[in-house]
Amino acid sequence: MTRLLVLGLLAGLLASVVTFGVARLVGEPALDAAIALETTDSHTHAADTPDHSDTGGMSRRLQAGPGLFVGLAAVGVALGGILAISYAVARGRFLHGSTRATVGWITSLGFAAVIVVPMLKFPGNPPAVGNPETIGARTLAYFAFLALSLATLGLAVSAVKGIASRRRKMLIGAGIYAGVMSGAAILLPSFHEVDPAFPRDLLWQFRASTLAVQATLWASTGIAFGWLVERFGQSI
Repeated sequence: MTRLLVLGLLAGLLASVVTFGVARLVGEPALDAAIALETTDSHTHAADTPDHSDTGGMSRRLQAGPGLFVGLAAVGVALGGILAISYAVARGRFLHGSTRATVGWITSLGFAAVIVVPMLKFPGNPPAVGNPETIGARTLAYFAFLALSLATLGLAVSAVKGIASRRRKMLIGAGIYAGVMSGAAILLPSFHEVDPAFPRDLLWQFRASTLAVQATLWASTGIAFGWLVERFGQSI
């Protein structure tokens, strides 16, 4: 188990390097545009302050460079560790395929439950979008939905464990998950706080780039972990 966990942590670290490149390429331009839009007024009012833009520029460069990499590395390592533990629990109990197939299923289900489904209910918003007074309610609702998504995924997987037919297993599991989460999406509050004046193309660019970065992190972690286990984990 210890070796498996080390391989998971290493896979997450390797994945963070790849994800950093994708984030710099597709994520940061959208974020920069949103920040520029948010700070237009403050920059206009502070135009006579000589070092204002320099300080902000230096902070932004650190945030988009070393800060971004450190953050992605931390998330990637944590994700790799969780993937390793999930793999150790699932193989032979819930999933019976090859190493890569098992890792692929775990990664795909986790990505759907942790990223895609919560994003459908609570899509990410760039700077300048959202009411500061509702941030507490929005955060609570998001994490409640996320926790329910993970719990429902576990329930669905457990419910179909004894079904022999893969087709029936997938249909019943997907039905349980979709039914519970659809009801939760209806019952939990929604927050529609996008200013109509905010550029729609920038909003969707930000959301698409956020999804692309997350997809890269999860996919590359899964691919790296599967390869590492096949290459170095034979004795596990």
